[in-house]
Amino acid sequence: MLFFQGWGLLVFLVTFGWIFLLIGIMIAMDYHEPDEAKGAAVTDLLFALAFMLSAASVFLVARYRENTPGRVVDPATGEIHPVPHVDEFMFIRMKYWTYVLVAFAAWMFVRSFLE
Repeated sequence: MLFFQGWGLLVFLVTFGWIFLLIGIMIAMDYHEPDEAKGAAVTDLLFALAFMLSAASVFLVARYRENTPGRVVDPATGEIHPVPHVDEFMFIRMKYWTYVLVAFAAWMFVRSFLE
């Protein structure tokens, strides 16, 4: 079950979009590594790259949403008031998901050298 508010679902969609895109590129290049350890390291590097690209994408979307507030019209006076957007995924604000994705990318990058 996914819980999101506002544009928070983009965290999930962008992350898996980058993963599937990079795996598709790897398949299209007909990459094959007979050594299992090297193949696992390449896969970890691929996921690290996907998480970094996801972090950059989520950062840009979150920054855009913070810089362009929503508008609410006061029915009594007709004035327009700016209202900040609330974008959350799994009860975590979208702007903090950038750091989570960078941490996953760093972990996958380090893991690729440990195997």
